Amino acid sequence: MSPLRMGFQSIWASQAAMIIFYVLDYVTDFVLIVDILLNFATYFSTRGQQEVSISETSTNFLRSLFVLDFVSTFPIDAVYWQSNLIHFVLRMPRLLRVPHVLALFTQLELRSDKPHYYPLTRLLSGIFLMNHVLACIYFVIAYLQGFGSSPMMPPAGTNDQPLYIQYLIAFFWSTNVVTRVGGSVARPTTVAETCYMLIIAFLALFVVALVIGGVSDVISSLNEGRHKFRRRLDNVKAFLVHKRVPADLQARVMDYYAHLWSRKQGEDDEAVLSDLPPHLRTEISLFVNRYIVEKVPFLQQGPPGFIKMIVAHLRPRIFAPGDWIIRTGDVGDEMYFISSGAIEIQDSHGHHRTTLGAGDYFGEIVLLLDTTRTASARATTYCDVFALSKKDFSDVLRHFPDMMPVLQRMAEARIGQDLLRSLLPREKYFAECSPEFLQDIESTFTLQKFGENEIVLDQENRESDPHLIFIISDAAQIDDPAKRVIAK
Repeated sequence: MSPLRMGFQSIWASQAAMIIFYVLDYVTDFVLIVDILLNFATYFSTRGQQEVSISETSTNFLRSLFVLDFVSTFPIDAVYWQSNLIHFVLRMPRLLRVPHVLALFTQLELRSDKPHYYPLTRLLSGIFLMNHVLACIYFVIAYLQGFGSSPMMPPAGTNDQPLYIQYLIAFFWSTNVVTRVGGSVARPTTVAETCYMLIIAFLALFVVALVIGGVSDVISSLNEGRHKFRRRLDNVKAFLVHKRVPADLQARVMDYYAHLWSRKQGEDDEAVLSDLPPHLRTEISLFVNRYIVEKVPFLQQGPPGFIKMIVAHLRPRIFAPGDWIIRTGDVGDEMYFISSGAIEIQDSHGHHRTTLGAGDYFGEIVLLLDTTRTASARATTYCDVFALSKKDFSDVLRHFPDMMPVLQRMAEARIGQDLLRSLLPREKYFAECSPEFLQDIESTFTLQKFGENEIVLDQENRESDPHLIFIISDAAQIDDPAKRVIAK
């Protein structure tokens, strides 16, 4: 505001306008003084540790920006009122607060989800401020020399125009003299004009270089990910052509890269987060995969430390439509959590069992029991999954041994459910039933464990509460005289 009142002296004629500007001036000064006082108690970070004690924060502020803030805010203008022009000149040190604005832009850039635009915004704001100051000084010189006194000065009578017209003329002149996009500029004819144009000439060289470099950096940063991904894709294409890979297989590879770009803009999750410390990576993984944690039973039953270690060991995988992820009878060493996509589960005979989607999991049996795969899984769409290896799972269980019995019981229940699903259609009572009915019947069964020589079924409960029993592991003996079933 001070440069504006210095240059456009028509404001001085309006008492109401001057009162408004003075009120804004000293309200702003009050805010700046409060800001200085708050900075004495503003915490700062050093080597990752926040310093919050008043003595530390005060010392840090005194050593950093206190002198600059004090000089820029000290109300020296309040003691001199003889000349409006000199009074406004004494307020110019407020511009020394500009570094705070630059620091604000930096903080916004760090916290924004679109940081590429802030450097350009900062650059354009700086150029606008510079042109504003140059326009105001242009009119200061015009008032000192006289309007229309030389070809470079505004025409006579300009100072009688409305304020917004004067400002448009001055701002156009300052922008044109810096960029030369609005036509030629009259040559200076006085010493003051010559000195002023020399200063502007040096600023123009700096601004042009700054604008070109700044815009180039913004554009290149916006397209950096795309260019990097394009280079990777070109290398893959060259390799496929060189090795004479069949066209249908090349098309599948290109489809995979198209999916990779649409889902993650070609970025690797692990590479993006590789610079972060382990605990921050774990916290991000917990947030990103929170829907997995909420759906998986054995994660819900575990303590927070167990969940964090499991999530920290998840590794991303991508499968294309038609890919077999696991097959019945294979020796497996990973279980999978589905992030997106659809996966078909088939039984040992290749019959469709169910379709899993985001938040579901499969393949956990091989992590908990020494057995082969009991089902097959095939991707029906592009699928993003997270894999947990048996080795990583064993490492986690070494820190949480109490979880092993819980997980084994859940695995046995899952195996029992799988066997029940395959045995029910073979029973003559259910051979003609629809899959929907079999699924409803299956949900009524419960898994029970019996110790050696424990009675599974006797005559009394057979008559009072008939049971249908499927033995899924070990064996049972039928004791005919007592009409009992005893676990062996």
